Amino acid sequence: MTTPATAAEIDRSCRWPVGSLVLGAVFWLVMAGGLALLAAIKLHAPEFPGDSVWLTYGRVQAAAGQAFVFGFASLAGLGTAAWLTARLSETRLVGGRGFFLAGGFWNLGVMFAVLGVLLGHSTGVEGFEAPGPAAVLLLASYLVMAAGVLLTFLRRQARGTTIVQEYVLGALLSFPWVFMAAEMMAVWMPLRGVLQTAAGAWGWRSLLLLWLGFLGLASLYHLLPGQTATPVRRPSLARAGFWTLALVAGFSGIHRYHGGAMPGWMTRQGWVGAVLLALPVAIVAASLSPMLSGGSRGSRTPVRRFATGALAALVLFGGLSVVDGLGTRSGVTQFTLFAAAVDQVYLYGFVGLALLGMIYDMIPRLLDLEWPAPGWVRAHRLLAWSAVGLWGVAHAVGGWAQGSLLKDPSIPFEVVVHRSLPYARAGSIAHGLYLLGSLALAANLIRMLGRAIRIRVFPVVGAWLKPLQREERA
Repeated sequence: MTTPATAAEIDRSCRWPVGSLVLGAVFWLVMAGGLALLAAIKLHAPEFPGDSVWLTYGRVQAAAGQAFVFGFASLAGLGTAAWLTARLSETRLVGGRGFFLAGGFWNLGVMFAVLGVLLGHSTGVEGFEAPGPAAVLLLASYLVMAAGVLLTFLRRQARGTTIVQEYVLGALLSFPWVFMAAEMMAVWMPLRGVLQTAAGAWGWRSLLLLWLGFLGLASLYHLLPGQTATPVRRPSLARAGFWTLALVAGFSGIHRYHGGAMPGWMTRQGWVGAVLLALPVAIVAASLSPMLSGGSRGSRTPVRRFATGALAALVLFGGLSVVDGLGTRSGVTQFTLFAAAVDQVYLYGFVGLALLGMIYDMIPRLLDLEWPAPGWVRAHRLLAWSAVGLWGVAHAVGGWAQGSLLKDPSIPFEVVVHRSLPYARAGSIAHGLYLLGSLALAANLIRMLGRAIRIRVFPVVGAWLKPLQREERA
């Protein structure tokens, strides 16, 4: 029987495969932040930065979404899945070289997706705007990396499975199913009429809640117990959160098409799904809440606070989702900033903060180095927290006020737009804060990589060049 690998051996096997994924993820995080900031500014200053066709709001907003979801979140999630699986399986990562190759093609696919959207080659399906070749490249790259993670799990030396592994496996199995089904029904061989829109809405919502949601929850179930030395006391509650989220995820997005050509039963089902999202959120919060007060004062590290912020954002998302479902039914929140508040709190808050916490936890272990600028880590956390809070308050309040004004036929539309401008400007400030935090992470990571190269690469190169230098002297 093969002996379990040590933590140091596992980290060495993951060092460059996972590190390359994280490096690409941080690059796309900065790119997504810049594009999202530009799109947010265009909501209240549409003439900025000029009359360029490829920088119109629709293209920039869609490109920002592709860069964040498939660039940052998916790459960071794949790196997280690989490292957690290897660590919890007590075995070295399988197929490390394949991660380099597949990760490179994944980055190429994201680049094709972002450029294709900006150049006007979008499919027009929300969330799946990437042109066909880019989507195929993403899927092929994913299958290679997911195979490596699954083979690592199958070769595990540890007995049984943990909550974290179950969430990771759920995420890995959900992505190809949801992505392929949605692309087939909404893009490649689209269904007719409103069924195409319904398939696209189901696919995008399922991708966000199952693929990214499971990865975010796996990160929280790893970070909070590890930072506080408090084990998960009720694993059955954590598993109940897994299955309830899996059941309601796909039904919670179509309510936003209320009033269109959708059959009434579809949008009513969407209202119910949006409200029921509070159930898995409440279950997960109840499962993780005992860990918030656990640990000593010294355990309140930036990593733990990223995880705490992610959990708070998840709870806020659950509450906003209920209001969004009921508000859409009454016609108050539909087509307003409120929908943006729900999506931003979930993506940038819960998913973003959870994966950022994993990056800050993984990279020092992989490189066996500390972050060169700890103050930048704290600054990043404060900037990200501020941005998520500003989105949750400004866009939610502004969206409700905007919807209330729109329901009053005596108020001209120009007045509604004018009164919504302060809330839109607040959204631009939030995007700017989030981008500043992302730049702090990128600079910190570059400094750490430079130190790692000086420590590990330069001595090897120097030893290799010594015989050549001796020959030249002779």
